[in-house]
Amino acid sequence: MENVEQVDQRKKGPFKFVLPIFILLIIGILGFGVYEYFRIAPRDVRFTNVTSSSITVSWNTKNPTSATALVFEGDTFLPLTILGLGGERFYDTRDVRMAELNAAAEAGTSRDDHSLTMDDFEIEIVVEDMEEYYTHHVTVTGLVSETEYSFMVGDQLLFRRVKDVNKDKVVKTLVVPQSVEAPYPAYGSVKNAEGSYDKPVDQLAPVSDAIVYFSYYDELTGERSSVFSSPVTEGGNWYVDVSMAIDSLGQPFLETYGTVDSQIFVDLVVDAGEYGIWDTRREDLSMSPAEPIVVNFPEKVNVVDVQNPMGRQGVEFGLLSNPFVQTVFAARPEGDTPSGCGEPTNACLFVEYCGPCQRQCSDGYWYSCDCPTAVLSARNCTGAPASPENPITCGGVSLGTVVRLGSDCKVCSKVVQNTYYVGRWRTDNTKYNPAENCAERSTCTPKTCTEASNRTYTYASEASCKSGGNTCSSKNYDNGCGGTLTCWK
Repeated sequence: MENVEQVDQRKKGPFKFVLPIFILLIIGILGFGVYEYFRIAPRDVRFTNVTSSSITVSWNTKNPTSATALVFEGDTFLPLTILGLGGERFYDTRDVRMAELNAAAEAGTSRDDHSLTMDDFEIEIVVEDMEEYYTHHVTVTGLVSETEYSFMVGDQLLFRRVKDVNKDKVVKTLVVPQSVEAPYPAYGSVKNAEGSYDKPVDQLAPVSDAIVYFSYYDELTGERSSVFSSPVTEGGNWYVDVSMAIDSLGQPFLETYGTVDSQIFVDLVVDAGEYGIWDTRREDLSMSPAEPIVVNFPEKVNVVDVQNPMGRQGVEFGLLSNPFVQTVFAARPEGDTPSGCGEPTNACLFVEYCGPCQRQCSDGYWYSCDCPTAVLSARNCTGAPASPENPITCGGVSLGTVVRLGSDCKVCSKVVQNTYYVGRWRTDNTKYNPAENCAERSTCTPKTCTEASNRTYTYASEASCKSGGNTCSSKNYDNGCGGTLTCWK
């Protein structure tokens, strides 16, 4: 009996560890799944570059990861999927671009002669090397026009369903265009201030892991165009074609809103990954090239703009901190007088007696008004001078204000743009001295060596002194303008 029990124990011995190992394996898989779920968690998701056959989905992650997107027709009911089951895979545009370059190079080196066949133009693009980024930008192609799609994003293992910054889970492709528009490029660069104001823009390092979002905004109607996006290159450069910019009704944006009274701006949002999200509004519609976008300044002010359809939430460039964001205030177009602007607080006045009748309201602008008939008939004038000039500022900063940024002095200046006077920050290191916190340079004329030394040390350099074979000595003098002058004899 004892021998039988020993035999049974020996038979069970190899299997008594199976259940604990299986349990540990399940716990390990679940633990890794939870870790992976949070590691790939997408943030600040945006759907951009929407056409009749393609959509770009972009996002950022807390830590660098590779990027893959799955596309589903309609709204997928699955919250996540493993190994990309159920959807077609698309990869980060930077990885696709590198795969295209590698395929083209391989095709070019595989030919043993100079002849070309149709096979040379049929190149299969296979993405094998996937880089890890904080920001991710995937363009999904081959879609059907006027069809809704939803997306999952992740790495190669786990994928999560996404909704964008406007809480939209699906996005619809456009109708097939009736004509092909000529490209209208917008491009520029993104620079890293590295938490300092001490360097001029041309000496700043490029940001190599970021996405730039571009859209038009009409301040008069509050309408925004479709949004375009581009990842930056290793050199910090970005490029988008905005020729297909449309409004919410599918109408060409600039043609629809580019009227005389319109106030169209360019909104640029930069998802700079580990450096945060930055945004700026540009008055200049010409973006070929755009002025450099500088991020990662030391002073950050959180902005939450709930009325911005782009879901802009990040860091606003401060005007004095970044004069390259040129907010412009020009003469206000004709319009209704603001409420609360009238007699007796805001009197209706003649402009230089013989000018038109206008009143200045609380916003600082002058508006037309009707003078009393008795006063009008009492005037005996010929002609009429121009209306009073509305205040021109640089984002509320008065003309002539001087600020220092790095090694440059910036002056709020009045310049002409189109038919308006506008406020612009201009560099002026001639009149102002960056080394002295942009104090105005003195107009003092320095003394010569002859004047400063009372004709004793008359040479301004050692070379000129020794030119006659002399043995020379030097002495320092005050040049009369707060500087030192070294003279020789």
